[in-house]
Amino acid sequence: MFGFFKRKRKEKQLSPATSGGWRPLIIGDIFTGAWQKGEELQKETSLTHYAVFTCLSLISQSIAQLPFIFVKQKNGVLKRTKSEILNVLRKPNYYQNHIQFKEAWMLSKLMYGNTYVLKVRDSRDKVIGYHILNPTAVQPLVSDSGIVYYKLSTDNLASIGEDVTVPASEILHDRFNCFYHPLVGISPLSAASLSVKQGLKIQENSTTFFSNKAVPSGLLIAPGSISDETANRMKKHWEANYSGNGAGKVAVLGDGLKFEPMAMTALDSQLIEQLKLTAEVVCSVFKVHPYLAGISDKRPQETVEAIHLEFLQKTLQFHIESMEAVLDDANDLDGVTESIDLDTANMLRMDTVNRYKSHSEGLKAGFRTINEVRASEGLDPVTGGDTPYLQQQNFSLEALAKRDAKEDPFSNRSEPEPKKDREEDTKSLLKGLIEGFKNG
Repeated sequence: MFGFFKRKRKEKQLSPATSGGWRPLIIGDIFTGAWQKGEELQKETSLTHYAVFTCLSLISQSIAQLPFIFVKQKNGVLKRTKSEILNVLRKPNYYQNHIQFKEAWMLSKLMYGNTYVLKVRDSRDKVIGYHILNPTAVQPLVSDSGIVYYKLSTDNLASIGEDVTVPASEILHDRFNCFYHPLVGISPLSAASLSVKQGLKIQENSTTFFSNKAVPSGLLIAPGSISDETANRMKKHWEANYSGNGAGKVAVLGDGLKFEPMAMTALDSQLIEQLKLTAEVVCSVFKVHPYLAGISDKRPQETVEAIHLEFLQKTLQFHIESMEAVLDDANDLDGVTESIDLDTANMLRMDTVNRYKSHSEGLKAGFRTINEVRASEGLDPVTGGDTPYLQQQNFSLEALAKRDAKEDPFSNRSEPEPKKDREEDTKSLLKGLIEGFKNG
């Protein structure tokens, strides 16, 4: 399927593009020496934190629902048009549709900092599909001459039967947070590893506490010294009968024995506040407002449209622009006169009242036509609806400029009456007076 798999490329030396201490399967040391102690935070483990799961699904699914569109410049304006590229993107491979494809793209980028997409070509060398690769099975390589390659491990879904090295022209590489190397992105989870670990520990501790029927652990205190054998026997008897399912039962103590709770209460340890803090830190590294993640009740904006606009601008816009740029480069589009875009119109769709008000203002101002408005509402075009309309008292700027160029554009000065007309009026007046005297 891939012609370049059969061709062996000769390079003097290919060096892996890695950053200091970067490991693909591990988020990072949650504290100094964590790697040596085997306490790294794995990607799979971090997903069990509710805030991590929410942020990942919210961002990836929000972008996945945005349809691909192809726009081309005409008369200086970018307009939607048809393209064979869209046919490929709507069904990029045999096991994914365009929504699943975009979701997988974003999940790989958010979890690993990198998304690798392999082009699928036909016998004519034309791109007919795309496969999103496992980011842990791809390694960027740089030759002595600075040419970039990618080493791909076996991937049955992508029809890669053995390890192979391909040129950068066959890979779409979307990445962000390239702090240590321009070819190696870093997941935001690296900055939230401590908070994620703390949140998981809090939830584990809470689970253990409630599995003991919300009865804290404690100490059995004897009034005098006891042997180790007696202490172990009492400990086993207490754990067997008064912990776990036996917690809350009535215990009868003799010989001056006394039980004192040892664990801190949830109130004393501020468990709820600490758990909420870990979630807020996760939201901050993903740039998601806690309200959208269901962590806070405080709305960031008054209206739903304003909330979605802020989410689009602060959280999604960078990833949208990045995906569009990568796809433009892969399809040899300049991104100016021709480009592949993600349509965000539906995300910013207003409520019915405000939407109709916006349509009305656009029609009155003359920059929207009736058929454009009808199309946005899913209605068929009507005859005469492709022409902008304005009220009669509106004038063009050109007409106003001609009017203002006149000596007296507003006609404030009265025109002098013609001399001949004044003479005729005088004669008529005298004639009337003479006739009056004669009859008088």
